[in-house]
Amino acid sequence: MSVCKACGEDKVEQFFSFGKLPMGNAFLRKDQMKAEPTFSLDLGFCDECKLVQQINPAPQEVIQSVYKNYAYVPFGNTLETHYAGLGRAIAEELDLTKDSFVLDIGSNDGILLRSIKQSKGCKILGVEPAVRISEMARQAGVPTLTGFFTPETASAIADEHGRADVVTVTQVLQHVTDLVQFLKDAIRVLKPGGCLVIEGRYFGETIKKVSFDTVYHEMLYFFTLESLGNLLRRLGMVVFKAEQIDIYGGSLRVYARKAAPKGGAKVDGSVKDILGMERGSLKLDRMSTYEDFAKQVYLLRDELYKLVGDIKKSGKTIAGYGAPSTGTTLLSFCGLGGGMIDYVVDDSPLKQGLYTPGTHIPIVPSSQLTKQPPDYLLVIAWRLAKEITAKVKPLLPNANIIIPLPSPRIIPVEA
Repeated sequence: MSVCKACGEDKVEQFFSFGKLPMGNAFLRKDQMKAEPTFSLDLGFCDECKLVQQINPAPQEVIQSVYKNYAYVPFGNTLETHYAGLGRAIAEELDLTKDSFVLDIGSNDGILLRSIKQSKGCKILGVEPAVRISEMARQAGVPTLTGFFTPETASAIADEHGRADVVTVTQVLQHVTDLVQFLKDAIRVLKPGGCLVIEGRYFGETIKKVSFDTVYHEMLYFFTLESLGNLLRRLGMVVFKAEQIDIYGGSLRVYARKAAPKGGAKVDGSVKDILGMERGSLKLDRMSTYEDFAKQVYLLRDELYKLVGDIKKSGKTIAGYGAPSTGTTLLSFCGLGGGMIDYVVDDSPLKQGLYTPGTHIPIVPSSQLTKQPPDYLLVIAWRLAKEITAKVKPLLPNANIIIPLPSPRIIPVEA
């Protein structure tokens, strides 16, 4: 048993190990390959607060180094549409006005704050540790502090900008090393009656789809509504609305306020519905569910390796599309290295010219698809398969598409 990083109880039991893998977002230059570090990636379940978490995460300084050099910004119509919709939803749900102050922690290039600003004209501020990406946000007109959100940062924001009506934390909480302190600081910078909006990967959907590539080193926690609600409750917050969102393969969005002494705001029926599903059909409150998940992961890994291996043995060429952090787990854990995949296309200029962690496959722009057309295209970023297939259809009219998860399969590009 290990100590839970959320509730502090000695009730975390391991149910799966990926072995040693490189950091998910640590894309490499050629001269960095020989000294690339790897770390054990093990998952456990806390029987007290129901939180799935890494048992022995990579050192904090390694994780922080990755995020200071982070190379991801939300590209593509799917993500742009999502963040625009999220901005509108927050503005409408919380009745924001031009006088409202919204703080976004882990604000990336400002994509969410731009939407909120356009919707209501609010005062906005982002906090982003990645140096290049935070500069991109400022150039796009989004005031952004470069650095991690620390107790000192929270105090400085409250002193210099005032307390926030809304603090948003999207696709960030699962990456935070000191989970409890981070949330305490986020709550501290809120106005009385202010709202905390959290959106992140939903482990209930991971269990349903057996989408094991959700797990990578920088992903430290894997939330359900019950585990997140338990954590927030211990910090004096109550979740009053929850939504399942079809983004990043399945995410959970929650709205929370400080709990009032006599009950406070009305809790939306969505909270009860999702909690009922988690304990009912999904059985996310028991260890046996995660043990079954582990068995299915091994079967999927072997199935995908055989599918790709048989194609390669037949003399066909294979390229990949997408270099997300999840791709590091997919490629490394399944043994799909440079001997099987010739190159990986990614639309982010920040990743082009680098190599995938662990498997050391070159990352190139989409123009490579016409210069060196493959017989098969493995959609590594399979959560965006529909968008990617439409994009490559004119470039590869005769190719076949490999969708790796949730069930490995081959489809013609024209399908």
